[in-house]
Amino acid sequence: MSRVQTLLIALTVVSSGLVEAQSPQGFGNGRFTEAYSVNLGANYSSMDVAELNQDGIPDMVMVSETLNSLIYLESSAEGVLQISATYDIVYPATFHEVLMIDFDLDGLEDCILLSEDGSLLYMERQAVGFSEVPLTIPGVNFFTGFHAADLDGDGFEDLILTTQPGIAGGGDTHVMASAGNSELTLSPITFPNANVVATTDIGMDGDQDLYLVGSQITILENLGGMDFLQLQVVDVPEESDSILVGEVLLDDPDGNYTPDLLLFPLSGFGVYVFPGSLLGTIGSPVYQLDSKIEQSSEHVLANLEGSGSDDLIYINSLEDEFQVLRADGEDGIPFGSLDHYDIDPDSSCLTLCDFDLNGTFDVAVNSESTGLLRVFYGKAPDADFSRGDVNRDGQINLADPVVSLSSLFVAPDSTLCMDALDCDDNGSVDISDPIILLNFLFSGGQSLPEPFGLCAEDSTVDFLDCSIYQVSGTCP
Repeated sequence: MSRVQTLLIALTVVSSGLVEAQSPQGFGNGRFTEAYSVNLGANYSSMDVAELNQDGIPDMVMVSETLNSLIYLESSAEGVLQISATYDIVYPATFHEVLMIDFDLDGLEDCILLSEDGSLLYMERQAVGFSEVPLTIPGVNFFTGFHAADLDGDGFEDLILTTQPGIAGGGDTHVMASAGNSELTLSPITFPNANVVATTDIGMDGDQDLYLVGSQITILENLGGMDFLQLQVVDVPEESDSILVGEVLLDDPDGNYTPDLLLFPLSGFGVYVFPGSLLGTIGSPVYQLDSKIEQSSEHVLANLEGSGSDDLIYINSLEDEFQVLRADGEDGIPFGSLDHYDIDPDSSCLTLCDFDLNGTFDVAVNSESTGLLRVFYGKAPDADFSRGDVNRDGQINLADPVVSLSSLFVAPDSTLCMDALDCDDNGSVDISDPIILLNFLFSGGQSLPEPFGLCAEDSTVDFLDCSIYQVSGTCP
């Protein structure tokens, strides 16, 4: 049983510092494969990743709106999530969103909960269990959202709170800041009303800047020490409940960062793309991708391959899939190919994290109706190969179909590049592939699909294994 406290947030002044921003970068090939699932035994509506047990491996916290409870999942040494504990919330509200942030600045992340009725609850760690501490701001009766970012640059994330206007006040966007405080404390600085908030480092100067979206988009540049300069105010084309800021239109090999803004309408269909500039301002929006982005939610931008522009990951509830719009298009056109992965109906929350700490991002998706948390591992970067050169000796001869047949029917060899075995490039390996190779060698069959006769990555999207960590030897 936990005791319930009330905390009135006091005013304080914050100091300056440095921050980091931009979309997270991985080092994979941009594709995923389902690894395992966890039966949670109940429906959970929101999740966040945190390091709970100080072992250096990411863990997870989830909240159930139906049960009004938390569930904690800790990772094994291999990065596999396992249920470790549950906690029943005592405070009389129905909580549906969770955010992990170091509230008391002790180096451990704490749990902040948001309820349907606009209440905000801080789960203060105790030797055993928690103290449930309601957070309040004078004049604010309803919190609508939260966002974590290090605005004051002291190395701790600050808590950005959006609120709903009321008769006695509210409607402003507030910040609980860390610099100079023993815990997150209300800053006297307020910002315009917003439905959603995003942050990035516009000028690559180490200070994190603000994008506030309500009836208008307000862009505020952080000059340091939370001294903000208004850069631009533009009207929104339609109401939105999700925005992202990142580089989606240009690869920018010169290293310059031009943050574009993605605004997702309430309908869940399509996206408005506002082209960015080096100065941080945005141009006129273009509505697009409504045939691909359908009943979407849980949008995330990440650079899955560690180069080029950002990829977009999201849930498509119409197809019961999570989808990835890949950053393999041309400059000036956001995204290119679309990858899709089956998930359970009523999947409502998604997070991106390198759970197994191998340098590639993984995806966790939870369904409220089945109670299953599914984890998809990111695939490692692809190795170069030459199609048909199965044994990677730099030539194609009888040894290659022999090795292929042996792997198919005698002893599967996980060190082979499966793309090299896929002689018709149809995304699967079966008996037809060594037959095609034998036909090429002895019956004048046609050349194999590229890459053939040279070493290169596969230009065809498929799910055959040919990672740099798996394949034995190098492509001659």
